[in-house]
Amino acid sequence: MEEKNHTLECSIHAYAVRINFNCDNCNQHIHDASEMPTPYLQTEKTTHSSTINVENDLINCEHCKQSYGVELTKSISAATVEIFDLEDENNSLRITVFDDRAPTHCLMHQKIPIIDVKISELTGEILDTYHVYNFKHLPISVKVNDGVVDKKDLHEWFSGRRIPASREQINDVLQHLDISRTGMLVEKCFGLSLSDHYWIKPRNSNLDWEKINFFDNDFSEEIGNLLIGESSAEMIEIDLKSPDNTSDGVLRKRWKVINGKRCLIKAGSDPYKQETYNEVIASRMMELLGIEHTPYWLMLEKDEPYSVCEIFITKDTEHISAWAIKNTLPKKDKQTSEFNHFLTCCEALGIPNARTSIEQMLVIDYLIVNDDRHTNNFGAIRNVHTLKWLGITPIYDNGSSFWNKKILSDINSRRGLKSKPFLSSHDSQIKLVSSFEWLELDKLKHIDEEIRSVFSHSKFISKERCEKIILGVKQRIDELTEMIERSHIHE
Repeated sequence: MEEKNHTLECSIHAYAVRINFNCDNCNQHIHDASEMPTPYLQTEKTTHSSTINVENDLINCEHCKQSYGVELTKSISAATVEIFDLEDENNSLRITVFDDRAPTHCLMHQKIPIIDVKISELTGEILDTYHVYNFKHLPISVKVNDGVVDKKDLHEWFSGRRIPASREQINDVLQHLDISRTGMLVEKCFGLSLSDHYWIKPRNSNLDWEKINFFDNDFSEEIGNLLIGESSAEMIEIDLKSPDNTSDGVLRKRWKVINGKRCLIKAGSDPYKQETYNEVIASRMMELLGIEHTPYWLMLEKDEPYSVCEIFITKDTEHISAWAIKNTLPKKDKQTSEFNHFLTCCEALGIPNARTSIEQMLVIDYLIVNDDRHTNNFGAIRNVHTLKWLGITPIYDNGSSFWNKKILSDINSRRGLKSKPFLSSHDSQIKLVSSFEWLELDKLKHIDEEIRSVFSHSKFISKERCEKIILGVKQRIDELTEMIERSHIHE
């Protein structure tokens, strides 16, 4: 049929179809709101106008009695409504509309479709779930009960892909982009990240993982420049296809390709910008102690210090957070510690050498006084294709250390010191370590020189602050040495 050049407004909402058009014979406005049929309009109608009379799949113009046939064919995500003149089938109006309750995207794991979802255009949140194609590749924190995916779990997992609202200067970025929430950025890059291989594919699209993933393909650096604070008034239209849309953490950061490697560049916070230097010092300490870690180095741009690290996964592996891991099983009882529960989850999943790796993390966190090892700051790595676990992720994100935010008089003081993720005190948490046989603290005997060397590049950290940090680190090393010696005496 040849489509008529008329305006036809039609929407489908909550299983109702609303039709608005003008009668071709008398130009009288006709509108209808009807229950959704499958596949045709039902004969019992709920209308918003007395000028409408719909019987037997007909809409009659009450003004001139002209009759129009109505047909509607509905699929899972869309419907085609056709209104035609009964006397002239070539005289027709046709429009395809989307069901407001239909899925908008399919959650994918590389090329594997997992589940159809509806994502809000306003908030970027998952509103509803539909057909499940693959239970095995669902995010591990998402529970399935009697074949039904837990919507709350999936919503919470997907919300974790957003830039946190606490990110430094994020409100300025949102204002520049003229959007209200960070969740809206996730959809703009199809939910892609450089931490895992999940993404959201718009319904009825031909997007291909091989052509859009950020591991193999170029990505925009414009949004990263905004997030790091290098915005320009000339940046009016910005390409939002970037892994920066799904980066975690409160500090300003961006992804950038350096010498062919995908690298995360992270700024420090005022007044000392110490996080930047802390990453480098902690990295050097772990190197000396033989602890598997993500190496960091220092970069200066326009007198601004940044820490830099290469991506620690590949196009065949992905990082799964400790938060997701600990939510794979319910706690056995209230008496079960967070530490033992996490190790139980690791054992159930088959993550190799989890206890050894986690205990090494607790040791370095004690030595550097890390107060922000929350469950999104460590995790495990698995193969994307086989889902086989390879081990705990090399230690990363150590910036909130060395009395980072403390004033000079509070450095090397236990006042206000907090630890994470298992216990709130470093002195208590270090006691979770079952063996120190691997640890050779004498390898840190020249760490004072390393710390001075790193801080010498900073115009924000005074020599007095540097020396006090060195004194504090040496004291932590001495205290841990004494603790280990006492444990040997009691064996």
